[in-house]
Amino acid sequence: MDLLLTYADPLSENGGESFVRGVILEEGLPVPLLQYVFVNPDNPREWYRSDFVWIFPGGYTVVLEFDGMAKYVDPTMTDGRTIRAVVSSQSERERVIYACGADRIVRATFEEALQRKPLVDKLVGAGLPRNPRTETGAPPAIPFLVAGQQWDERLRQSWMRSFHAAS
Repeated sequence: MDLLLTYADPLSENGGESFVRGVILEEGLPVPLLQYVFVNPDNPREWYRSDFVWIFPGGYTVVLEFDGMAKYVDPTMTDGRTIRAVVSSQSERERVIYACGADRIVRATFEEALQRKPLVDKLVGAGLPRNPRTETGAPPAIPFLVAGQQWDERLRQSWMRSFHAAS
């Protein structure tokens, strides 16, 4: 119960996102930022929210999008657009997220999260460290940078101590 309360977050938009985040944490991956907003540098009125984001020292940024088929075919989610139009919008969205500094965008399905290994392999392949669990079963916390925050030697040493303490 303590683990659940430690990582409970109202920013998960649905049960699928909560499940994916649970898999991420149980598999010893870093705690992600949720619903992170990327603002188009060429048009500040255009912004996109990503399901999961990790921002590492030096600014390396990984985005995970939890995808289902409904966003392509469910009329309540497509606003009457064709699959081609939805895919085109998704491509533009990714272009903006990359322009905002994302280094990798990973897409995952519920089936991949249910099987665990495909999701973990994608995230580790994108550069996420997989850490040993602490005594409570939770992964060690890894600090993330927010816009404007500088990574300094003090933060690096703190992160290294927490990582090695959990090893």
